[in-house]
Formats: sequence, structure tokens, C-alpha cells
Amino acid sequence: MASEGSRDTRRLSYSWVKTMPPSQKATSPSMKDDLGKRKDIVILPAVKDRTTVILNRTDYVTKMDTYEPLKKDPTRQVETKLVNILNKWKEDNLISGNQNTILLTQWISFRRSRI
Repeated sequence: MASEGSRDTRRLSYSWVKTMPPSQKATSPSMKDDLGKRKDIVILPAVKDRTTVILNRTDYVTKMDTYEPLKKDPTRQVETKLVNILNKWKEDNLISGNQNTILLTQWISFRRSRI
């Protein structure tokens, strides 16, 4: 459930953008400047796309404090398990050799797209 601060930030951002002419919505430096002065929000680049995310500072700090950095990257372990499962399925005739190859190829493509 969103906090009251999150809802206030969302309402402010929405009303700010709604009053802008369409040609200025995506590129307005004054919007970032005005919002950048506020201490109750955090402005970050989004992980995907070329967008900006505005978050309530309290919510952001609280959520970031709940995460712990990984001691090591689990990707190799997950990949090994996936390959073992697919090979076992192939041995047990649950999938064909062609399906095994397709699934492994899709995994490789997915992994490369995330790097």
C-alpha cells in the first residue's frame, strides 16, 4: 500500500505534467529543477527505457535499507541448474533434443539482453 507521501508526490508530479504543453513534457528542465529542489523526493533514471522516476524519499530509503548486497553473483549457479534440468528432461523424454536446444538458446538470448 502506498504511503500518504507517495500519493502526494504522485499527485504533484501528475498535476505538474498535466498542465504542461505536450512539446515540453518530456524535456522540461524547469520541471526537473523545480522537483530537484524538493527534499522529500528522489529523482532517479529508470532501469529500463530512457525515463526518469520520481520516488518518495522516505519510501525509497526504507526499501533500500531492506536489501543486502549479494556476496557473489548467482547467475552461474542458476544457469547450471537450468541446464541440468533441461538435460534431465531430455533424458527422460519429457522434451526433445530440439526443444532442449531451443530453450537453451532462448536462455542465452535472455541473459545477453540483460547485460
